[in-house]
Amino acid sequence: MIVMKPVRDIELQPVDPEYAASGKEWVQSVALKIVQAGTDVGRAELFSARVQDGLEAGQPLFSLCDYAQATYDCGEAIFDFNLEEFRPKICRLFNNIPPTLNFLLIHRMEIEPEYRGKGVGLVVLLKVIKKWGRGCALAVIKPFPLQYEDTEGREKELRRDRRKLINYYSKLGFVRIPGTEFYALSLGDRLPTVRSIS
Repeated sequence: MIVMKPVRDIELQPVDPEYAASGKEWVQSVALKIVQAGTDVGRAELFSARVQDGLEAGQPLFSLCDYAQATYDCGEAIFDFNLEEFRPKICRLFNNIPPTLNFLLIHRMEIEPEYRGKGVGLVVLLKVIKKWGRGCALAVIKPFPLQYEDTEGREKELRRDRRKLINYYSKLGFVRIPGTEFYALSLGDRLPTVRSIS
C-alpha cells in the first residue's frame, strides 16, 4: 500500500532542458520528473514559447511556432499566423489576456497509476504554470489519457476517461478553444493556490 504525503510536497525536477536551434532561445523544451518524498511519481514535457521576443527580433510567428509538431499545432489553434496575433476566438474566450503572445504548452503529463486520483496532476499543472508560465499570456494543454495511446477497441473508455480529464483540468480554469482539441487558461487571471486544490 502506498502512503501518500501531502500533495503539495511534489517536486518538479528538470531532466534535460533543451533550447531550439532554429528558434534560438525563443522556445524552450523541458522534460520533468515528478517526485514526491524521493519517489518518482510521474513525468511531464512542456514547451515555453517566448514568441514575443522573436517577433520583436523580426522572426515570423509561423516559424517561431514551428519548433515541433506540438508547438505548431498549438500555434495554429491560438494564432492567426497572417496577422501575427491571437485568433478572435481566443480574445472572446478570455477577458484578461496579458499583452504578450508568449505561451506555455503542457505537451505531456503522466502520473504513475498508483498516484492518480489523489490531486497530484493538478498540483503539478499549477507548479508548472507558476514556474514556466511567467511572462506568458496562455497556458495550453490537449487532454488525452495516455493509457489509451493504443485505443483499438477501447474508444468508449477513452471518451469517458478523456471527459474525466477535461473536468479535472477545468478545476484550474482550463476551457476548450472552440474548433480544436486544445484547452487554454489565461495567465492574466488569478490562479488558485496549491493549498486550495490539494
